[in-house]
Amino acid sequence: AWSGTASTTPTTPTTPVVSGPVSVALATDNPAARSVVNSEAGADLAHFAFSGSGTVTSVTLKRMGVSADSSLTNVYLYEGSKRLTDAASVSSGSMITFNDPNGLFTVNGSKTISVKVDMGASISGQTIAIALSGYTVSGQTAVTLGTPISGNFMTGATASLAGVAFGAITPAANSNLTPANDVIVWQSTASVTTRDAYLSHFTIREVGSIAKTDLTNLRLIVDATTVATVANPDANGYVTFVPSSPMKLITGSHTFKVLADVTGGSSLTFTFAIKNRTD
Repeated sequence: AWSGTASTTPTTPTTPVVSGPVSVALATDNPAARSVVNSEAGADLAHFAFSGSGTVTSVTLKRMGVSADSSLTNVYLYEGSKRLTDAASVSSGSMITFNDPNGLFTVNGSKTISVKVDMGASISGQTIAIALSGYTVSGQTAVTLGTPISGNFMTGATASLAGVAFGAITPAANSNLTPANDVIVWQSTASVTTRDAYLSHFTIREVGSIAKTDLTNLRLIVDATTVATVANPDANGYVTFVPSSPMKLITGSHTFKVLADVTGGSSLTFTFAIKNRTD
C-alpha cells in the first residue's frame, strides 16, 4: 500500500462556470478513468472546455488524490496535438500554474484544452487527478473556482512501456548552405523496444535568426512514408506533424527525417531539435 497526501476530492459541476466573456466546464471528451504507468510520458489526465470570447492568460490546476506532488514530474497544456506551454511543476499546496501575459490561448466560440503529464517513476498504487481551480481572461478579474472542476481519478500501476529512443542527429552543421528545396534539416534513427508503438504526433522546434517564412513545406518522413506536411514553423518555431491516423511503428529501427524548402536567409542561422518526451 502507498501512503501519501490525500487532496480534497472536488465535485464536478454539470453546468459551465461563468466569468464575464469566458466560461469553462469539463469537456465531453474528458479521459475516462484508467491506469497510468510509472514513467509514462504525456499521460492525458483531463480536458477542459472553454467557451466564449477572450484571451486566457493564466490557468491554475491542482493535483488531486492519494498521491505525492512528485508523482507529476512535468505538466503541460495542449490544444489537440499542439503543445501550448513548456513544462510546469507542482508547487506548494499541490498547485500547478501557467502564466503568459500575451495569452496562453484565445477562445473564440469554444476550445478544449487538455492537461498532459509526465508521470513519476514510483506511482504504483496511487490515485491521481487534475482539477481546474482558476483562470484569468485578459482584461478581466481573475477567477478562483469555489468548487474545482476535476477530471477522473487515475490509478498508478507498474508495467513495461514501449520505448522509443533516438540515436545520433544528422545532418552535421553546415555554414555554407545554399537555399534549395528538399533540404534535410533533421534526421535520426528511432529504436522501438518492448512492443509496437503508435505515432500520433511529432513536434520539432526551430531556433535561429532565419525568418520563419524562409522555411517552407516542412515534411516528416518515417522510413519511406510521408507522415504529414506543415507550411511553416509557428511564431515560436514549433512544427507539429499530425498523421491522418496514428502510424504503427513495429519494434526495431525506423528512420525519421524532416525535409524543408529553404527559400532565403543568407548569412542567417537555423537548427531543429526535439524539446521533450511529449513531443
